[in-house]
Amino acid sequence: MALRFPVLVRQAGLAQALAFVQSRGKEEHKRLGDDLAQVLGYQGLKDLAEAAREAELLAYLRLTREVLQAAEWFKRFAQALIEEAE
Repeated sequence: MALRFPVLVRQAGLAQALAFVQSRGKEEHKRLGDDLAQVLGYQGLKDLAEAAREAELLAYLRLTREVLQAAEWFKRFAQALIEEAE
């Protein structure tokens, strides 16, 4: 999910991508969401998703940018781990 999440945010939007991660029900997806939330100073995925849904436009755009920056870092880290395992 770490590899696909940045693309999901760009295609569907932040609020929809976070709702998707919440609804998947897989522990790995929720852990990624919780990790992203923690990096950005939120208590968890639920709080981050709520902030995205309730944000005004400029705050939403800033939050999207911040989430994408963190998600890209997670993606690079996951790629490095995958390459190392191979």
